[in-house]
Amino acid sequence: MDSRNASSSGNSPAPLLKWLGPERSSCKLQSLAAKIRRTLGSYMAMGNQSLYMIGKVLGHKSPNSTQIYSHFTSDPLRQAMEKAHEDMKQAAKAVELRMQDKLAAGWA
Repeated sequence: MDSRNASSSGNSPAPLLKWLGPERSSCKLQSLAAKIRRTLGSYMAMGNQSLYMIGKVLGHKSPNSTQIYSHFTSDPLRQAMEKAHEDMKQAAKAVELRMQDKLAAGWA
């Protein structure tokens, strides 16, 4: 075992680097970092953050770089579904309140 890569317990201190391999670790880490950044930008857009804010967080110098996230920000199907869901919750609550009023009045 190479003493440079062993800890006092005998385990490798960097299993990630062992998995990556010395000749490809830099390339794989850069690829992983890019995937994490894209995921962060996507989740921010899905969370209705502005493209300006996404660009600032990701360090984009040009708004054109941030435009790739625009397809997540204004999804009319998602907005319609969320509105319908809220309407359904309100209707259910109104029915529940009416039923409670009837039970309290002794209508059952």
